[in-house]
Amino acid sequence: MLMTPAGKPRARAIGIPFDGEPGPLNAITDVAGIEVGYRTLIRGAGERVVGQGPVRTGVTAILPRGRAGADQAVFAGMFSLNGNGELTGSHWVAETGRCEGPITLTNTHSIGVAHDAVIRWMTRRFERTGLWSLPVAGETYDGWLNDINGFHVTDADVFAALDGAQAGAIEEGSVGGGTGMICYGFKGGSGTASRRVAFGVTSSHQLWWWPARGRLRVRLVVRTFTSAIRRYEIVGVLEVRGALNATYRLRSFGALAPPTLLERLR
Repeated sequence: MLMTPAGKPRARAIGIPFDGEPGPLNAITDVAGIEVGYRTLIRGAGERVVGQGPVRTGVTAILPRGRAGADQAVFAGMFSLNGNGELTGSHWVAETGRCEGPITLTNTHSIGVAHDAVIRWMTRRFERTGLWSLPVAGETYDGWLNDINGFHVTDADVFAALDGAQAGAIEEGSVGGGTGMICYGFKGGSGTASRRVAFGVTSSHQLWWWPARGRLRVRLVVRTFTSAIRRYEIVGVLEVRGALNATYRLRSFGALAPPTLLERLR
């Protein structure tokens, strides 16, 4: 899909030549059963007043088995590229290789709200003796654009993201937990993609439960918040340098940045 449900052009629609073969939706929801929901909070403008706004934040909910199967675990793993961040439930993932229940993403100061609200949502929906929950909740800092110390994310917002989760095409950009994100000096946000990946296993290393050859589907949701404009690259071709004078320089990698992309960066 080249456009989001709201009609925003995606990267391939403006000519950015990403590698690989995407799935039908080019989204995490290309995996059957996965549902994604957003709760986006945008209120106010002007000078910040703590407790009032402006508010630019939200919640993203990812349900690996959908709402109906939210009490069923999935296999999981984790890798820390930059340890400056909180991910609840990560010890359980590392210990057992399992993720229990929905995954939520929100701002740094609301991660506890998201964690607790998921547990409340789970216990009300799947009430039974012995039910326990160590949900995965992640965070990124949106305090440059959002009144983060106003604590505007509530249980109701988390419930709305969970109850509104659905399969199919999902929105990207300033939605959900990505609403207040900044990336490389530009406006960041929430994104998603998928790839079909071919694989092969030699007979000497083949396992009885793993096919010799086939195709895997790799899906992801990503939220951007990182680095400075001087480190900005797009598919290893375009490097943006000079945060003050907005000077753009092409690097020589045997390819040219697409004209449509250059036009948008002027």
